[in-house]
Amino acid sequence: MSTEKPKDKDFFSIIESDKGGYCPVYDYESWRIAITNDDPSFRKENLKSFGKHLETDEAFILLEGEASLLLGDGDEEIGTITEHPLEKGKVFVVKKGTWHANITGESAKVLIVENRNTGAANTVKKPSFPI
Repeated sequence: MSTEKPKDKDFFSIIESDKGGYCPVYDYESWRIAITNDDPSFRKENLKSFGKHLETDEAFILLEGEASLLLGDGDEEIGTITEHPLEKGKVFVVKKGTWHANITGESAKVLIVENRNTGAANTVKKPSFPI
């Protein structure tokens, strides 16, 4: 068995991001990987809006620090909001049509896996209100 890598083929990529906030790092066919790093705009006290994706689920995995998902139980309006702290090593899936916001604490890093077409075309946003 050869341990040499063929010179004309890439077998894997290593990608990292320390950019603050939401940063897509890899797209492939119908899916995307993004990282949300700690950023003042993702803190609870600075929250500007909630969103819901009409056609896609979205997965959140805590890598470092502390972060939470805020979920609203309404249909047209956000409804009652509950906070769900993310736990390292667990995958939290927000189902399509669920109002949500991702908030981070200091030094947080959250991995997000979503459909590549998750964006403005299939997302509704509403301004948040004091939480």
